[in-house]
Amino acid sequence: MLANGNYKNIEDIEYTDLLAVYDHLNGGITYVYPIWIEKGGTTSIYEKITFDDGSYIKVAGKHCLFDCEKNKYVDVSNKDEFNVGSKVYKVENNKLKKVEAIKIEYIEETVKYYDVLSTTHYNVIANDFITTDIITQYANILYDFDDKAVFKNFDKVSK
Repeated sequence: MLANGNYKNIEDIEYTDLLAVYDHLNGGITYVYPIWIEKGGTTSIYEKITFDDGSYIKVAGKHCLFDCEKNKYVDVSNKDEFNVGSKVYKVENNKLKKVEAIKIEYIEETVKYYDVLSTTHYNVIANDFITTDIITQYANILYDFDDKAVFKNFDKVSK
């Protein structure tokens, strides 16, 4: 999702694109540029996760969604962390909406994958979901999140 509310295929994102991201410092949507763009890796399997509102996201490798019951990013490829019944945040009309995973399919097909991280917040909004890669999931270790996906102890840790 771009800052203007339009959508762009992830493979077409460039460093000059202003992205919509979730602001974990203040809550809500903000806008920043990409800091990292990985293009065109390949994988032979990916997950298609369908939610109770009919939406879905396709995920390759170790990527995370924000679990609104655990108040942290969870690796969707880790069956101990994420499964049918997991509830994650989705952005709808610039507000957080809880949706529940109702189906997880493992699709064996060779596809290209892409990884985009934003400056400051390290997440992007893809298919309206707050998502990040496995490396930035480590923010879970440093910061606790409240029930609105806002850092609870950012000031303490940053000092």
